[in-house]
Amino acid sequence: MAELRVWKGATEVTDIARIEINKHTERLVDSCKLVVKGSGSLDVGDEITITKADGTTKIFGGYITKREKKVFWELEAMGYGWELNNIWVTKVYENKAPEEIVQDLIDNNTNLTYSSSSSSGVTITKYVVDDYIYKAVDEMCKILDWQFRVDVDKKAYFEPRGSVGSGAHIQTE
Repeated sequence: MAELRVWKGATEVTDIARIEINKHTERLVDSCKLVVKGSGSLDVGDEITITKADGTTKIFGGYITKREKKVFWELEAMGYGWELNNIWVTKVYENKAPEEIVQDLIDNNTNLTYSSSSSSGVTITKYVVDDYIYKAVDEMCKILDWQFRVDVDKKAYFEPRGSVGSGAHIQTE
C-alpha cells in the first residue's frame, strides 16, 4: 500500500477522513478524492497538495471546492492520468519519429509542456492515432523501450527508460 502525505502550503494536514484514488493502471492515476475533517485551518478555496511519502514529490494539487458538513471539506484532484486518458485524438502521422508524435499530442491536446531533448533516430512511416492520448504514448514507449514522465511543474518528458525525476511515470513492462 502506498503512503501519501497531504499538505496545505508548508503545513501537513493530518485530520484526513478518507482518500479515494482511482487508477487506470498501476502506472497511471486518474483522479483522487480527499475528505479532510476537523481542521479549522482549512476553508473553501484553500489549495491542498498530495505528495509521496518523501513529502516533496507532488502527486496531485487542487482547491477545496465545498463544505460537506461544518467540519468536513472535500477536494477533487485530477492527475495527469485523468488528462491523458480522457482526451481522444484522431490523427494520421507520416514519416515522424515517436518523440515527434508524443510532442504533437502533448503540445496540442493538453496543458502540459513537452520538455524532452532525446532523439531516438527512429522514423515511423505511418501511424494512425484513433484513441486516447495515453494509448498512443504507451505504444511509442513500447516501440522504443522508453518512458513517459510528468514532473511537478507539468513538464512532460519522453525519454530513455531509467531517467529519474520528480513526478509520475508511465513505463512499459
